[in-house]
Amino acid sequence: MLDNTFPPLNETISTSDLQPLTALSLYGQDVQRFPLLGEKKEAALGRQINAVMSQLIECLLGTESGLDQLEHLISDFLCNQLCADGAPAKRWDLAEPPQSVENQVITLIDTLKVIDHLDGLAEDHSIELRNTLIELTLKLNLSRQALIDIAQAESKRHSNLIPLYSRLMQRYSQLRAQLINSNLRLVFRVAAKYRELGIGFEDLLQDGNLGLIKAADRFNFAKGYRFSTYAHWCINTAVKNALQKRYHLIARPAHLQSKLSMIRNCEQKFQHQHSRLPSIEEIHTDTGIPINTLEAIQSFPETPISLSLPVHDSESLTLDMSLHDPEARADSQLNNDRQKRLLELLIKILTDREAKVLKMRFGIDCHTEHTLQEIANQLNISTERVRQLQHSALTKLQDQLKIQPPSHGAPHES
Repeated sequence: MLDNTFPPLNETISTSDLQPLTALSLYGQDVQRFPLLGEKKEAALGRQINAVMSQLIECLLGTESGLDQLEHLISDFLCNQLCADGAPAKRWDLAEPPQSVENQVITLIDTLKVIDHLDGLAEDHSIELRNTLIELTLKLNLSRQALIDIAQAESKRHSNLIPLYSRLMQRYSQLRAQLINSNLRLVFRVAAKYRELGIGFEDLLQDGNLGLIKAADRFNFAKGYRFSTYAHWCINTAVKNALQKRYHLIARPAHLQSKLSMIRNCEQKFQHQHSRLPSIEEIHTDTGIPINTLEAIQSFPETPISLSLPVHDSESLTLDMSLHDPEARADSQLNNDRQKRLLELLIKILTDREAKVLKMRFGIDCHTEHTLQEIANQLNISTERVRQLQHSALTKLQDQLKIQPPSHGAPHES
């Protein structure tokens, strides 16, 4: 377990980082204003946060919409605690499986909904059920921010509960800020280990602070561990993920970067032992990564290829000029399709002959647009009659849409 006695910031940050009146130096001085939390103070703070969240959950249980939102949140959380085969995930630490806990939650919520419709006939039983559900909810590592979001939505639905929800959310914000501010020095301590990897110290602190905020949102004080132990892991994970994304010109997902690291370690170890690089089958045997995934990863270029790279040394044709995007006209094609669908709907108000003239004139349900003479020949009428039918149809459409037709709406009458 990590202790909460961090070294002074002037030992963590070099003198080059703390030049006078820089943003980093001012931030470092601001961080030192917040006192560290001892074990007893941290436990007391945790009890206060749990008490506020208990009152917040109790308020949510007082309305049917709040019960529905809470049930949805818990169900989603428990669903994420299951592996693909339905077994509990490794991080699941309760004695009962997630499916059993979900059944208990649904039963409690459904019972509370029934009791609420009995007009207080089972008030004592309702209080007992509410306390059981609150206790069960606090045992889960639910995101407290998700509960706050539900409370904000409920306060908008029930205006009479706005003062109560506002007071509880304000109190939680104060306690959460106290917990975060008291552990900001831990971020300096973790970020200092990665300062020589080419990323600015300010950026490392920023990513570490995001990890600290995540830890403060999810840490369960009821388990009896120190917050700094969990916060150190969250901060370290956030900084490492940021380094992996920023190390490459093109960011790679964390799971892919992890596989690449496994492959490199396997290749280095194998080459050291056998004086040659391993084959795909040997890498698969050592790492357990599927062969098709290994083939896809090995097909990635080591360095990004510039689009300005010439295709041939003797030509001025570049790579971006040789690439053809078949979806380049997708927007214009989509706009044309929408216009045609709209015209098809409006054509229903026309006569059969007017509709046929417009369809042939604008290429709707036809391979191409037709001229007035081509339409006249097919319908066995004069060109002037075709022009009259077109004008009559467009006038009806104009009256229907209440807009002026564009001057270039009809094709050239050649």
